[in-house]
Amino acid sequence: RSSDLNQYRPRVRAISDAFKAAGRSVKIEFFPWNRAVDIARNNEDYVAYFPEYHATAKESECLYSDPVGHSPLVLVERKANPLRWNSYDDLSGRKIGVVKGYLNTEELDARIASRVLAVDHALDDARNILKLAAGRVDAAVIDLNVFNYLVKNDASVKAVAGPLQVNAKFLEDKKLFVCFTRSPEGDTARQAFNLGLRKIDVDAVFRKKMN
Repeated sequence: RSSDLNQYRPRVRAISDAFKAAGRSVKIEFFPWNRAVDIARNNEDYVAYFPEYHATAKESECLYSDPVGHSPLVLVERKANPLRWNSYDDLSGRKIGVVKGYLNTEELDARIASRVLAVDHALDDARNILKLAAGRVDAAVIDLNVFNYLVKNDASVKAVAGPLQVNAKFLEDKKLFVCFTRSPEGDTARQAFNLGLRKIDVDAVFRKKMN
């Protein structure tokens, strides 16, 4: 739905402006997350996908751009059942909602992979929040800006947002990157993008388009 794409417009504008500043044009298309990653990996007509968090495990397949802004990664919880935690050990015994295919924090993902923490996978952020509101998970991992956007603009999330809150302890302030393919074309595009990125004010673009 076009309304769902509005949350990405500040980031899309920043990418477009960076390429323009480098004298290059760019075509940006929208796909479900896992499909976008698969297309970038396997279709030579595409040279990158966005946004991506940095992870050591992905360095073998991803040429990371310079950071394109940042955004806090948080836990959303039910006000009636808040989480009190200082380390991931304190989340043991809780079920955490995550979106399938998304990177979270490296420590959280390691604990998920080793099944130290119990998780429930949703297909997208909105459905993850709806599961939380329905009591199917104890907390949902989400980008804070995406959560705020969904509360304002997604009718299904807005309807259940009243009993929810953001946990006071953020998981991490995550830098956002464009992941370019490990190919000559990907490397050339990355160099052009990084050059243009240094010529624009990314934070100003985000502030203007997020409102």
